[in-house]
Amino acid sequence: MVSYPEKITVGDKSYVRTFYNSDLFFNLYIRNPSESDKVQVDDKKTYYKVPHDSLELMTFVISGKGKDQPLYCLESQKAQAQQYYEDVSHWKYWCAVGKDVAEREKNEKLVNPADGKKFNELIDFCESTDYNPFNSTKNDTISKNTEDITSSAGESEIVFFKKSSDGLLTSQRGYVLRISGRTHLYHIYREGEEITGSSLPDELNAYFLPVAKKFGAK
Repeated sequence: MVSYPEKITVGDKSYVRTFYNSDLFFNLYIRNPSESDKVQVDDKKTYYKVPHDSLELMTFVISGKGKDQPLYCLESQKAQAQQYYEDVSHWKYWCAVGKDVAEREKNEKLVNPADGKKFNELIDFCESTDYNPFNSTKNDTISKNTEDITSSAGESEIVFFKKSSDGLLTSQRGYVLRISGRTHLYHIYREGEEITGSSLPDELNAYFLPVAKKFGAK
């Protein structure tokens, strides 16, 4: 895993990367970087401006480190950037249904209208119930509240996620849900043929279950 600095200096300006939540991911903007956006090159890093309507953003590519990249904002704009990405109206909300990742990617549907606060609550719930192979204490706590739903799980796997309207940030797409008994959504973990899950709180289930079924989840 590549470790990135919290602050970089490009010319006479400082940029920071702690303006968005750690559960969000930069959407790999610089796949084919424009030479016109190139700002500075040294023997290790190439810096690029990331176009944005209201923020001064920067990224860089480390030679030999693939396409994984951080996103930085001008340090003096940190509070403005935080406010921008915390505003639920600056996001678009999505549902993907399918039996595997490839099928889900083909079936990504925009949820409109969407309750951004509910999406944030769902993401927080999934993060709190997500299996982590490096955190046995968390896993022990989670396991006390999981159920074996192998025999009752529906055939569809469902992912709800969000993308910032500027196209730069996206939430985790690895939080997979299944419908159990056609009445309740579970955040699941698979081990072989066995499916265990954490039941969504009733309020979240009441919102997301009809959305999942609308887009074909079974």
